[in-house]
Amino acid sequence: MLKVYIDGLCKPKNPGGIAAYGIVVYIDDTRTYKNKGVVGEGSKMSNNVAEYAALCSALSRLAEKYSQDPITIMSDSQLLVNQMNKK
Repeated sequence: MLKVYIDGLCKPKNPGGIAAYGIVVYIDDTRTYKNKGVVGEGSKMSNNVAEYAALCSALSRLAEKYSQDPITIMSDSQLLVNQMNKK
């Protein structure tokens, strides 16, 4: 089973701070990949931007190797989860 944990934040203020994210990928309970990144800084940055950057980065990485495997995405962003579930 492929499970991906993603998270994003915007600090020291949201919106308008520095947006960053982290990704951890597990295959059958073994961590196989982790990554982090800075999205940007300024008035257009927010927690939501960081969360979506995490999702996009994770899916880009996974598409290269695991395009046929089911993937479970874990996120604490209600907005992102609701949109992924078409709510």
